[in-house]
Amino acid sequence: WVCAYTTKIFTASIQSTSRVESYNAQVKRLVLNSNISLLKLAEALEASIEEKIKKAKYAYWKTRIPLTSSAATLLQTLFPKLNKALSQFITPEIQKI
Repeated sequence: WVCAYTTKIFTASIQSTSRVESYNAQVKRLVLNSNISLLKLAEALEASIEEKIKKAKYAYWKTRIPLTSSAATLLQTLFPKLNKALSQFITPEIQKI
């Protein structure tokens, strides 16, 4: 029932039992172990969802980083604008290092 009140995760109305049970267990822990207001409950659930979204984005980001053998290649791949700006100030000999 918690998923009805959390709208940040798109699931196309498909729910897995474990995800729903996880939300229900979290609500149960928050409600039974404290004297929590409805506002604090909603804030705690939103914080939990935001944390899960961050973890999912990080996991996706990690898969998008190409495997590289040198720091220069990694710098060019991840930060092309920074690399271009630095190349104006660093000599070609130092850039080869």
